[in-house]
Amino acid sequence: MTSIFFRFVLIFFFFTVDIRARAESVTGNQVVVNAIEFPSKCFGKTFPCALRTELQKSHIDLKDFSLTMGPHTVIVYNAESDVTILEGVVWVESQSKLPEKFKVQSLYGSVVGAGQFWVKKESAQVRTGVIDDQVRILLRSGEELALIAGMENWFGPIENSKSTS
Repeated sequence: MTSIFFRFVLIFFFFTVDIRARAESVTGNQVVVNAIEFPSKCFGKTFPCALRTELQKSHIDLKDFSLTMGPHTVIVYNAESDVTILEGVVWVESQSKLPEKFKVQSLYGSVVGAGQFWVKKESAQVRTGVIDDQVRILLRSGEELALIAGMENWFGPIENSKSTS
């Protein structure tokens, strides 16, 4: 009787307990969570360094900024405050109120700012929104746009007329 009860408790335990692993790569004061690095363990050591998330978001703490990458996001970490977004969404948050700016580049232009803002690459357009402070959008056509807190905008490829849509 006790062996049947023990088996029941054991089977019940294995089918009801949710065990999750958390992957972390620590380099100095920088932590990459739930991201695949290429080349392996390159973050904070070599530039450029490609990072990709799969099903979960990833949070990265830098010296003056923190980045949160959404699921299915691919970025290239170019320098201490410079990334290129290839796919997905990146949330940038300044750790202090320094005038230091963080740059998120894309195929169609760049977003430069401090405070809190996000950049999302969707098929043939890049969307950006500002939570606080302001950002500048530098388009490949040479145009420059300014966004203040609470605003959202998008930009895309350069058309034949040499203007960015």
